[in-house]
Amino acid sequence: MTATVGISAFGLRDVTSDADGHLRSDGSFSPAGVLLPEEILGEVLTGASAKLQRIHTGLSWPLEARVPEDAPLRRAPVSVLWRAMVESGERQAVWKTASSYDFSIGKLLAHYIRDLCRSAAALDDHSQASSSDADRQAVIAIPNTLDESGQDDLLRECLNLGMPEPLLIWRPVAAALAWLKDMEPYLLTRISAEQQSDHIHVLYFGADALEWTTLRLRRYSYKGKDYILPLRDRPTDIPALTGLDLAANLVNNFCSQDDRGAFWQVFTIFPEIWQALAASPLNSRELPRPWYKEGAWEFWQPDTADLLKKIFSAPAGSSRTLRSLVKNSCPLQAHREEGREKFCKRAEQEVGKLLREAPGGKLHGVIVCGPFVPGDSTRRSWVLPVLAPLQQAISRIADTPQPDSLWWSAGHEAMALGAAIYGERRSRDIPAYLDTMPQISLFTETAGRQQWHPLLNAQEVLGGEDFEDTISGKFVLPANQKELTILLCKGPVPGEDASNDWKQYKDLTPCRARVVRHWLRTRCDSYSTACKMVRFLPLWAQDYAVAHASRLFEDSTPARQVALEETPYRSNRVEFPSAPEEDVLLDVHVSMKPAAGLARVVFIPRDVDFEAGRRIRMNYATMQAAPAPELKHSWPALLEIAVHPDDPALCLAQGEKLIAQFENAKPVSASYIDILDTLCKKCLRAQNNYNLYTYSTAKFYLRSVSEKGTCCTARGNENLYRIQTKIENDFEQKNRLSEIGTFISRVTWMMASTPENVKDFLREKLRGHMLIGKDIENASKCFDSEEDIRLLFEAIVRMGRTKFTIQCVRSASRVLRYRAAAVNALDDKTACILAGYTIDLMKNEAKEYNFKQRFFQGALLLLYLLRYRKNSDVFYDKFIIDKYFTRCEKLIQESIQYFNGIGKSRDAEKREKALQTFHDFVEQRATGSYPGAVMDLAEDD
Repeated sequence: MTATVGISAFGLRDVTSDADGHLRSDGSFSPAGVLLPEEILGEVLTGASAKLQRIHTGLSWPLEARVPEDAPLRRAPVSVLWRAMVESGERQAVWKTASSYDFSIGKLLAHYIRDLCRSAAALDDHSQASSSDADRQAVIAIPNTLDESGQDDLLRECLNLGMPEPLLIWRPVAAALAWLKDMEPYLLTRISAEQQSDHIHVLYFGADALEWTTLRLRRYSYKGKDYILPLRDRPTDIPALTGLDLAANLVNNFCSQDDRGAFWQVFTIFPEIWQALAASPLNSRELPRPWYKEGAWEFWQPDTADLLKKIFSAPAGSSRTLRSLVKNSCPLQAHREEGREKFCKRAEQEVGKLLREAPGGKLHGVIVCGPFVPGDSTRRSWVLPVLAPLQQAISRIADTPQPDSLWWSAGHEAMALGAAIYGERRSRDIPAYLDTMPQISLFTETAGRQQWHPLLNAQEVLGGEDFEDTISGKFVLPANQKELTILLCKGPVPGEDASNDWKQYKDLTPCRARVVRHWLRTRCDSYSTACKMVRFLPLWAQDYAVAHASRLFEDSTPARQVALEETPYRSNRVEFPSAPEEDVLLDVHVSMKPAAGLARVVFIPRDVDFEAGRRIRMNYATMQAAPAPELKHSWPALLEIAVHPDDPALCLAQGEKLIAQFENAKPVSASYIDILDTLCKKCLRAQNNYNLYTYSTAKFYLRSVSEKGTCCTARGNENLYRIQTKIENDFEQKNRLSEIGTFISRVTWMMASTPENVKDFLREKLRGHMLIGKDIENASKCFDSEEDIRLLFEAIVRMGRTKFTIQCVRSASRVLRYRAAAVNALDDKTACILAGYTIDLMKNEAKEYNFKQRFFQGALLLLYLLRYRKNSDVFYDKFIIDKYFTRCEKLIQESIQYFNGIGKSRDAEKREKALQTFHDFVEQRATGSYPGAVMDLAEDD
């Protein structure tokens, strides 16, 4: 078995480890650097070899020691290299030189990691290795936000240096694996397979980033054995705060911004600034140091207490001096902070934000790690005050992993150990962690049908395992054409899921963002209307409202030159060796594994006679930024229930009093149902006014429980859990309930969080022969899985054979509007039966000239049945369209004629708008994704 070495090497106090926890580190606080050669074939120096050279050290003599004004640097700090690679995103990160060639940053980091690995092997008493690393597999911790392009670059360069099949592991995941080494047996007794939101936080304090991460914990069965695995969600933003900026701003307290040489000496050679950041005592035997500053020699002798004071007063913004020094080598992005915000205060706010955005399950622990974390948690440092928001969640600090505690893990030890554990688990075929794949889709337009095809669709997969998928026959290489132009989208497919498009906006929370989306859907009918009305919203809502309105009403953006950072769209050309004589269908095959570089995308001709079916691989090097396609929608978007961000119905005194009263009520008591009914009306179904408008007293009502069965605040969810627990316990005694039908109709307003025993009862009712409309409607509120919704559709079809009631219409429509799994629960036969039943119901309503709510609830169901186009071509078929959807349009036209005939022109105009909306979706040319005109007439819920 190949020996593995875990490496956490970000340029300060770097560590290597084996899976048994044998750690190697020189413990140096002098920042590690890489020295570039003058010639492209020259030797890249790292470690002690680089430190011995005086090149670009900031001294005045010899000449090569001086820091150049307008030329690239040959000395590159390792932390700066990592930061530059992360910020480069999908572009290749390079370090420019004074010559005509540039060095890949992946190559420079590979040299540093290779040499660190060799040094560890030479010192390791437990290894027989020498300077050759042929028998040691490196497992390298990487930043949580490193793009696949950067991963690819690093892996390729490591292989070029002869390193045997290196592995990459996300930095927070590595720390979690080290934590789980001790905690997994305990957690196996605490976490069940049904618990999806239990989690830990990993807080990394390092030079390249202050990186806060939440990892969910999942129970995972593999080959008959259960494990607890961390699940990584893909981050949306690069952390703005860095230890590099904090250190650089500290250095500026001691020298002017114009004295580049003096700054560079303190920043890259002297350890004291970095020691102070780690609350490590300064070595008095090494002080004072000679320091060349402003053309003369001085003594460098900082004071520990003074440095700590300066840390707490350091600004949160980027260091201009640092960016000026590296701008000719590898420019770093700058971020600005409002006013005179302090770094430590801003970091504390970010910790608070991490807690607010955490999933609703139990927090099992916190890991605090990184080179700025002192060896002793009681030592006075800036790190502990930053963690103040955590005190409400976890108050105990331990120096080893403990249940419900904060693990104080100094330096890089946790990441290096976790990386080694990952390598060992991979070699023994033991699952280590779960990852969320990136979301990448390809766009096609065939016969007027526009469609995004997910290549990678944010699936949860085992870390280190290959994921493969194929899109069959959706692409065509036209006759007499050698090139195929394709369009990709990185991230959520436009018009589908917008629930995560808010994270880049300051002061927004998931619930606040949902409120803004609800306001746009219910108060605005166009992008221009939204832009006019947005001034009435609070400042925190305005930018997001405009951005989301462009997605909701006008998904396309004007064609223009756009930078890579501004758009998720990429265009590319796939070149074939020759042109076919006739159109050739192509299959697209994708394979990828987490933290292993770019996805491999190949195009395969279905006609084996064309180029012998040769596979053509997509070349990422030719990819360019592109504007969004001019989308036309073929089905309406999923909806969501907007919940009051403060949860007043559940958290204020009246709500808590009702909950306590319900908890004390006995199912056999005469007042039980009345108490439950009041609780349902005033807590679960309550409509609460939310003061959204800045300059208006207009009412804006929001619900208490979302379709997912959640509230917005921790207290609200705790109170909802109290209700859920009480309902679950009472229903175990259902034979003692006097009005079980009323009980079920009330408790299912908990939506998806309705207790499982109540759902089981409804499942049995839907499978039985004594179906009533209330059973179907209750199930539609709380069912959210594909299997349950399939059972619901089967029950609706069975009931519809005798009478297709309005409860059937509302129930089918509700799950199709709010549940992503609903379209997968349909098949062609069921979809057409539901469409036929709906047309019959609308005909019956039209005979009675009832063109109001019931009539348009039928139209709304037909509209949302179009979502089945995602899975099947049946609703693209002209015969089927004419049979159901064209017939529906004729019925709506009858309603327009009716209201015009009785002189109600305003009602007729509303129905004309609804007809136009319906027709645009059917004909695949709707410019917005929300069917507001039809929704308004259906007046559902």
